[in-house]
Amino acid sequence: MDHRTINAAELGIKLEAKEERELFKWFLACLLFGKPIQQQVARRAYEVLIGAGIDSVEKLAGSTWDDLVALLDQGHYVRYDYSTATKLLEVSRALKEQYGSVTELLKASEDPRELEERLTAFKGIGPKTAEIFARDVVPVWFGAVDSHDFEVAKAAAEVLNRHRYEAYIIGGAVRDLRLGLKPKDFDLVTNATPEQIQEIGDFAKSTYKDTAQAFGVTRVKFHWRGRDHELEVATFRRDVDPHLGRRATKVEYATLEEDVKRRDFTVNALALNPATNEIIDYVGGIDDLKARKIRFIGNPESRIKEDPLRIMRAIRFKNQLGFMYDEQTADAIMKAVEHGAVETIATDRLRDELTRLLVHPTRRRALMDLDTFGILDRVLPEVTAGKTVIQQPQYHAEGTVWKHELLILDYLPEHPSRRLAWAALLHDIGKVKTAHSSDGKPEHLTFNEHYSVGAEMARDILKRLNFSKRDIADITWMIHYHMAIDELPNMRPSRQRQMLGHPAFEDLLELHRADAAASWRPNEPHGQKPPFKEIERIWHQYQSTPPEQRQPSLKRDLGIDGNWLIKYFGEEFNLTGQLIGRVLSELEEFYQDTGEKNREVYTEKARKLLERQ
Repeated sequence: MDHRTINAAELGIKLEAKEERELFKWFLACLLFGKPIQQQVARRAYEVLIGAGIDSVEKLAGSTWDDLVALLDQGHYVRYDYSTATKLLEVSRALKEQYGSVTELLKASEDPRELEERLTAFKGIGPKTAEIFARDVVPVWFGAVDSHDFEVAKAAAEVLNRHRYEAYIIGGAVRDLRLGLKPKDFDLVTNATPEQIQEIGDFAKSTYKDTAQAFGVTRVKFHWRGRDHELEVATFRRDVDPHLGRRATKVEYATLEEDVKRRDFTVNALALNPATNEIIDYVGGIDDLKARKIRFIGNPESRIKEDPLRIMRAIRFKNQLGFMYDEQTADAIMKAVEHGAVETIATDRLRDELTRLLVHPTRRRALMDLDTFGILDRVLPEVTAGKTVIQQPQYHAEGTVWKHELLILDYLPEHPSRRLAWAALLHDIGKVKTAHSSDGKPEHLTFNEHYSVGAEMARDILKRLNFSKRDIADITWMIHYHMAIDELPNMRPSRQRQMLGHPAFEDLLELHRADAAASWRPNEPHGQKPPFKEIERIWHQYQSTPPEQRQPSLKRDLGIDGNWLIKYFGEEFNLTGQLIGRVLSELEEFYQDTGEKNREVYTEKARKLLERQ
């Protein structure tokens, strides 16, 4: 059963009492159920924690990390015991410091939207955990309310209606409402021109500056229920002069029907009149929703020619909604790819769509669709090259590098970070270039330094896709060290802390976990390498240490720096900047490895180093 189906009542939690103890218990339960773990395991861990008397923010925040790990293990919450213990401490201490209690957190939240914003502001609470908590708390605390964003859009539409303008909610929000999903945002369209919209007193001009108005989109600030809301209001429009691979460069004002027919897929082209709740369907979108079908509006070849990125969007919607392709839509995509349509998509837009596919739970199915349509061969040939590369059967019974690349996507967290998703996809591409067998037998295959070769190949791919320097640095670092992490427990303390302190280390740990789970060893239970628990223990011990204590510093702790060297040795030795740097580097490494606090030891060691120069 999906962990997200749990509710407070099943756990004996009486939220309707609005008492702090009951609210905290549900808060604690949601932190446990927010992990991708079996519902009964999370439930048992919750009961163990409550049974141990951890029934308030104060008691949780006052617990030790070791005690929480032991309690989680008692509840068989063993896969995520270290990380969850760390999260429980971090979240509870932040909650205590910022609000004092769950009750005060709720009192500080004016509406459900603000509550979710405040929850996700805590490190360790993601959208899913916030959603689980809010689902049961909101009806009790705020009363039965519609989506906050929906209410804002309805209120803005009412303002337009009062000024005798039409106003409709359109697009993905209407689709999701019909499917019983939670819309991400609400697009509002009207027959009012941008100039007319700006004349309405209820709408203040947004401080957000962009070029949207040139395309018939007006950004306004709408004050509603005591808060300001940034809102986009689009005038009915049709596209003029679209350039291949890019959005239209000009628009003309039009009717609602014309506005609808300029859109991509029928299921994204439904309009909702918020005043009457009537859905207006010019293109058969409701029928396609019922049939769970992705279909282009009008002629599919024309839709793709207007904007080839719609190929990628079709794949995304089909997989993320669990739909199927309309036959004509699939044929049009295949033909367009064969004729080079994908190569005309602007690089940044292509990169962003690929990333949206990879960070979603349906990533594997989407990747297989990209392969089926021949898109992957055109944009990431380094990945599909793995289809012909056999791996050592004693380590990878799953077979080829390609099969391993597909499997690892299944073992990632539900919503991985951008850098983790890309690192997982690209982590073994170096095997294509490094595969070697002295006698041609698969069991004797070697892939010497494939991690290093793969990191450089990934660097070229990411540059080709216009990734940021930060993303490139983090992703290639993860690929380069995805094998070395096994040696973390045996590393020198200085080297160990250097790895632990890297901003991408937590993602590297997840990559390591997924890589192990995707490696099917015929004679061993797969899923975890022997040193993994020790690596995880070291990481979370590091995380539980105050930041100022994580990285020893000679300058901070003992006052040993360049000025100290000059003071003691400046008259005796010719101290250049370069020499000072080398000596301090060796002294720092010695300090991090030994923890030695005797300054005389450093004086003697510095002298010996200088004499050798």
